[in-house]
Amino acid sequence: MADPDLLSAIFDAVPTPMFLVDDDVRILLANRAGSDLLGRALDGVLLERAGEALHCLNSSASPGGCGQAPACRDCVVRRAVGEAHAGGAVRRRPARMTLLHGGEPEERSFLVSASPLALGGEHLAVLTLDDVTAFVQLAPILHACTVCGRIRGGDGAWTTVGAFLKEAADVDLSHGLCEACEGSALDRGGAPGAR
Repeated sequence: MADPDLLSAIFDAVPTPMFLVDDDVRILLANRAGSDLLGRALDGVLLERAGEALHCLNSSASPGGCGQAPACRDCVVRRAVGEAHAGGAVRRRPARMTLLHGGEPEERSFLVSASPLALGGEHLAVLTLDDVTAFVQLAPILHACTVCGRIRGGDGAWTTVGAFLKEAADVDLSHGLCEACEGSALDRGGAPGAR
């Protein structure tokens, strides 16, 4: 059997917010990234439903809380956890949520994953929420030059795709050759990547 301290350390080291939840999406355990996403330590959210812990706008729309409002029937998080409790796994399903942040509604985008986990005879689910809000917000504002491929940023300046992604979302861009360009370079008698 694995060392419980090692498993706990691995769970906390995962940079994606992870939660162990029951079939009503009540939080039984959260890793460090999960607590950071919620803005509270685990003891402050223990046994809260995910929508309540995240301050989902819909969780306050019904006296019963998370899972009781009409919009909750279409909740990607609840459906993913339900599928996991039925024995399936959900991988990176997109979800848009309106969360209350400082009392103000804020649109957030997540990739939701859920996997079943049987633990001590109890059927649970591991729920992960990848916050992709920054990437989704980039999409509608990108203007690319059709000749050189540079991107025009919000300030109107043209820059490389790599520099734009680094500034806008702290993403580093790696380079390579697709199969078509590699073949084209070889046809011209050059080494792959040569110009």
